[in-house]
Amino acid sequence: MNQSCFRFRPAKQKPNPSRGAPALRGAVVATSAEYEGRGEEQVEGTAMLLQGLLSVMRYAFYVFDVRLGAIAQGEKEMAALFGYSPEEIHALPQSWLSLVHPDDVPIHDQSQKQLMASKDGEVLTKKLRIKHKEGRWEWVTFTRQPHERDEQGHLVSELGVVQITTQQVETIEALKKTKLELRIAQERYAREVRAINDGVWDWNIVTGEDYLSPRGLDLLGYTADELPHLHTTFYELLHPEDRPKVDAALKEHFDHDALYNMELRLRTKGGEYRWFRSRGCVERDAAGAPVRMVGSIRDITDRSPADDALQGSEQPYRFPAD
Repeated sequence: MNQSCFRFRPAKQKPNPSRGAPALRGAVVATSAEYEGRGEEQVEGTAMLLQGLLSVMRYAFYVFDVRLGAIAQGEKEMAALFGYSPEEIHALPQSWLSLVHPDDVPIHDQSQKQLMASKDGEVLTKKLRIKHKEGRWEWVTFTRQPHERDEQGHLVSELGVVQITTQQVETIEALKKTKLELRIAQERYAREVRAINDGVWDWNIVTGEDYLSPRGLDLLGYTADELPHLHTTFYELLHPEDRPKVDAALKEHFDHDALYNMELRLRTKGGEYRWFRSRGCVERDAAGAPVRMVGSIRDITDRSPADDALQGSEQPYRFPAD
């Protein structure tokens, strides 16, 4: 890394204002035309007001002198974002570069090379971590572009804005973690469902949509594209003699939170009716109205005597099939 070009150091001279470039007063960019007819006191007051606003927003504007490797304007406001004074920054072995996270130094170096090769008007960004005076690492986004060039077209200075984005980064990371945890939970649940040989159903009571898991479809002999994802499909497959019992069970579950755990017959793709044990639990909205019900089905047509004994233990909660 060529520190003579890219190291931050306190400016010893200011860019030549004769080129007509915008001049910074603290952290505020302003042109003489914008302030024509205003008194110096009014300009200073406006600048201080905007500087305070930018500080609250955790922003700071700056001009960086590429030849000197120094922040020419706006350094006080930029240093204040991280709890320092310019003098404290200059006292560090490598000035600003001493505060860059070691893992992010290559990002800084590459970004400087991109800036040197950029064209006028091209906007570049870089994201890295800078150490706050209190010891924590702050995620920072730099948005910058070429500002001044010499007569040969070589870059003299860059104009940029720095913003602390730690909270945004942490929010994104938290969302990524939540999504990962959700995916792991879903995969674990899918394995558990496969292990117990049950099909899972998910009924949206509000919209009438009904989802049946691949295992549930397999139990009935169907594929995913052969059955409409509607609750009416369930009633089309349900044995006509079992519908009154199912309706009564659902009413008791919705009205009195009675356990929904019953035996019923469903028609398979081959046309035969097989016995299934269906369990489920309702979800309610804030007003207590049923909005969703999730449950499972298990083929019990060929159950063993041991299975019958086990189901007998649930007799108080069953809705008889006959």
